[in-house]
Amino acid sequence: MTGKTTATLREVAAAKEVSSATTEIPSKTEIPSASTEAPSATMASSPGPTSLSFVDCVAAVSSTDKSGIDAISALPGKLQQNRPELAKILESSAVRTKLDTYARQDAEAVRQQTQLVEEATRANACLAAVGVTSGVILAVSALPADSHPIQYLTLALGVVTLLLGAAAAFFTYVARDQGRVGRWQTCRGEAEIDRLAVFRTVAAKAADKGADVALAALALVSVHLLDD
Repeated sequence: MTGKTTATLREVAAAKEVSSATTEIPSKTEIPSASTEAPSATMASSPGPTSLSFVDCVAAVSSTDKSGIDAISALPGKLQQNRPELAKILESSAVRTKLDTYARQDAEAVRQQTQLVEEATRANACLAAVGVTSGVILAVSALPADSHPIQYLTLALGVVTLLLGAAAAFFTYVARDQGRVGRWQTCRGEAEIDRLAVFRTVAAKAADKGADVALAALALVSVHLLDD
């Protein structure tokens, strides 16, 4: 009896194991379906590519006939339709302030350069005139010196040569004493720093507006700063 009971219990236990295994199969088969749904959800939430291309941005910022720093003031009206965010940045007070600062420094640099060229031109003209009068004196001195007009002419040319030499030395001294070259270089350097600050401000503001605006700002810097 004991052997029969043991055999019966074993059969019951085996039957329970078979039934439990059959009940676990559907739950195991449901796991792949859940895992297959996960990638689709991930793919749906992933961001798509930007709506702009760099070529389109280059074409947009090249729509004006001006180039370089002068294009910054002319571009907002051209960009209102297709790049409104970049147009707002170019019209912002920060960018306008940088543009005004550059305009003042550039005007001062141009003024210093103009005065330097004028003073150098005067000195060079006087030196050229000294050479001409010296050649005339040599030519006159080869003539017979018996007549008084030739003597007076030689004396007059000598005086003119001295005056022209003194004028050339004066203009050269003025240009060097006032430090015209150094002042022009300083003003020009400050103007270039302010010009870079304009594009740096535009790039910094565009970076906070998203990828599309940053790409348009990159095209602006590439066309009107690097390629100018």
